[in-house]
Amino acid sequence: MCFFVLLSLPNKVQSIMENKKVNPFLGILMLLPSLIVTVMIILMCMVGHLTVILFVFYYKLTVLATLAFIILFIISMIKRKNVWRKAVFYWGLFNILFLFVFFAFIRPQQTTSAEKMAKHYDKNKAKMEELHRYMMNAVDDSCYVYMRFKGNNIKKLYVKSADADKAIKLSDNNADSLLMLVGLDNDEVKSIRDRLKRVGCFAVMFSNKHPDKIELEYRDDGGEIYSYQIYNRPLTDDEKQNVMGFSEFIPYNDHVVFSLTGGFCGIRHFPLQEKDAFIKKHQPW
Repeated sequence: MCFFVLLSLPNKVQSIMENKKVNPFLGILMLLPSLIVTVMIILMCMVGHLTVILFVFYYKLTVLATLAFIILFIISMIKRKNVWRKAVFYWGLFNILFLFVFFAFIRPQQTTSAEKMAKHYDKNKAKMEELHRYMMNAVDDSCYVYMRFKGNNIKKLYVKSADADKAIKLSDNNADSLLMLVGLDNDEVKSIRDRLKRVGCFAVMFSNKHPDKIELEYRDDGGEIYSYQIYNRPLTDDEKQNVMGFSEFIPYNDHVVFSLTGGFCGIRHFPLQEKDAFIKKHQPW
């Protein structure tokens, strides 16, 4: 059905656009695909979950809007006799320029790679290790905590006390009581938040049952989480084998592992080619 509509669309649009006077409703309708494309680009710039949801659940709308935008723009390039055709043409030019700026300048800054993670770690190594030591002292023995911040506020919180069977999730107005279960007060939480900001990360996962490891979340690219797993000791042979055997891990050295997990469109892992090239270059062990 959509295929036949698209086939007939150019002729109908051409007949509309041949007229010097166009019904305002039809004119606005002609501009709608351009508006949808603009909104799509803005959402891509934001790199939020909304972008992924838009493409996953409304892909038919986005595809049809893009096709309609292309058809209308091509027709408006040929003849621009009325204000609506001129609007379609110039808005189309704006969208094309906007897309160019996005893919040439914005998107490269949004994407993360193992090489970028390595450079960021080298720059912040001492501060990350200091944060690890701080967590070891602040969190009670055998307790687990996961804290994710948005700005100055806790967005996600999971804690597990030494005698608990499972982690407890943050709900309304219980952050203070949960943090007390693992021995953290408000001043310590603020200190952890500030230390995370200084190392360019937004979340920390730490268990004092296994205090030799800390995990710091570095980037969230539409639900794909890039993290550092930092050890204060060399990895064991079994841990090295585990890291090498799964594509969500890339070893940087025998104390640091990069991790990529999550994603709304299936679980995302590091491309095998990127992992092989990175290991060959850096020789982690």
